[in-house]
Amino acid sequence: MTRTLITTPIEISNNKEKKIIFLGEWCKKKDQENIWKNLESFTHKHHWVDQQKLYSDREKVSLMYEKILKILSNKLNLFHKVNLDLKSWRIILGPWLTFYTVCIFDKWETLRVFFDKNTDNKEVNSYEGNNEIFYNFGTEDFWKKATLNDFWQHKNFLRIIESQHKDKIKINKIENNISFPFLRNKTNNEFSNKSTINPFQKTLLIFENFFSSFGLRFNTTIIESFYGSKLDLLKILIKSKIFPCFYLNSFKFKFFEPKNHINLDVRRSLFSDIKEELNVFEKYIFSCLITDFPIAYLEKFNEIDNLNKSINNLKKKSIFTMTSYVFNERFKIWLARMINKGAKLNLANHGGCFPYKVESFLDHDYKIADKCFTWFKPFRDCQKQASAIQLIKSKNITRSQDPKLCLVISCDVLRYPMKFQSCPYVEQSKDLFDDTCSIIKNLKMEVYKNVVYRCYSKGWGFDMPARFLETFKDLEVRDLEKKTIYEDFKNTKLVISTYPDTVTAESIMANIPTIITFSTKLYHLAPSMAPILETLKKNNIFFDNPESASNHINKIWSQPDDWWKNKSTQNAIGELKNYAFNVNKDWIDEWSKIFKGGLN
Repeated sequence: MTRTLITTPIEISNNKEKKIIFLGEWCKKKDQENIWKNLESFTHKHHWVDQQKLYSDREKVSLMYEKILKILSNKLNLFHKVNLDLKSWRIILGPWLTFYTVCIFDKWETLRVFFDKNTDNKEVNSYEGNNEIFYNFGTEDFWKKATLNDFWQHKNFLRIIESQHKDKIKINKIENNISFPFLRNKTNNEFSNKSTINPFQKTLLIFENFFSSFGLRFNTTIIESFYGSKLDLLKILIKSKIFPCFYLNSFKFKFFEPKNHINLDVRRSLFSDIKEELNVFEKYIFSCLITDFPIAYLEKFNEIDNLNKSINNLKKKSIFTMTSYVFNERFKIWLARMINKGAKLNLANHGGCFPYKVESFLDHDYKIADKCFTWFKPFRDCQKQASAIQLIKSKNITRSQDPKLCLVISCDVLRYPMKFQSCPYVEQSKDLFDDTCSIIKNLKMEVYKNVVYRCYSKGWGFDMPARFLETFKDLEVRDLEKKTIYEDFKNTKLVISTYPDTVTAESIMANIPTIITFSTKLYHLAPSMAPILETLKKNNIFFDNPESASNHINKIWSQPDDWWKNKSTQNAIGELKNYAFNVNKDWIDEWSKIFKGGLN
């Protein structure tokens, strides 16, 4: 019997076979459920559900990543006729190369394990088309494509099959006459809709651009892409005697359409001539780089670098950033130039709550930064705990006198793996969702009728909001575009947080009675969190059992503040905040000292 292998959702609507194999849970989108539920099928288990394999693979990929980075650094220095050290190229290439290597290795291993376990007759449909889908400008458009574009995923699976497994499966070539949208990505520093900026805002931006130009040249400390209130940051800047500016447009750059600028002849010469000894996967990576390597680091590198020409030779700086060092290509190139001249790099958490067991970025931050300012207690030499100033807005929330909501907060899971992580993969998203449903189903009616479900989902996951609405037709699913979390907090009586991330910290900082509930089989926390978690558990703040959580919620619902404000509960919350996130009373002085000491 021959079964058809389905690699992504694009093949489901065009599949006429009844007997199929889903390569992963990512194939089974909610909006195609009426099709795939009627098929005779089984779903291949994702290999990183096995935690030991996850840890082992992370070590393997880390070593290969370092080897690939060194080869690319040497080649790019020769190609661009520059002399940047490995750390500089790590700053420029590292974020993209980390995502790319992990993403491709996941597909490589998914197929290797699949073919090892399934030796019967199989076939797969290969949708033909040119290779433009593989072209990248930089990190951000690659990330969006690799998380959202099913056709890109399909082409990558088929590319590996044709390279490594074509003798194990029949490949049916199908002309691509279906419309698969390519994602047009704006850079993170471009305003997505300039028409929404009113005249007053435009005037402010003119002044801000002037201040930022001045600040880049004369401030010894540069604070760029800091999350949180601009007013709070302004208070710190004034206290620190730093000329106030936010660099909103300083590193804006034009998005170049890769297909219009890519030079395949140059790339074949560059990536085919590798002197170093490579393993099979590394050879495959370099063969793919001919199409996949971002033009921001090759064809357009000098053009982007020249945008910074007037600020590349500034005096030694202390640079603070939160996100631009990952996604902004112009900023990364400038940052590399500055650090190559002796500048100090300080990274700060833009969010968080409980620290996880696995560092998901292949230690990139710790290899490029002089200091990493974290919300949680440090466990590395370069880390330093600092007040989570992003939580000040939550701390200042005033709730209504008679709040009503039982606010359930959740987060969708990426359908396609992009990193090594200690939180659920899509394979486990059903378990995560079922746990949430179990809590709600066990709530007594006076609690249940006040439930509002708020799930962060951007169409890249398990589609939990739609599934929730289908399961609980009489409950409200919050439209995140219409109401902010802070607006909801004002009318919230109790929060049920189903994942340990930023919004959990925000809820606790807003002093809202908060129940944290998730399975420790799905979320793997740093070992240092164990005693904190045990304290939270003893005080009925944390539950790893849905039924126990709902029983406690039913018990305290009439007066949740009585439970929340009692001494034992507050002591446990104080211990959590002291370890994982907090805002000190003297946060302005604290961050002022951090900014002023950045060059030390």
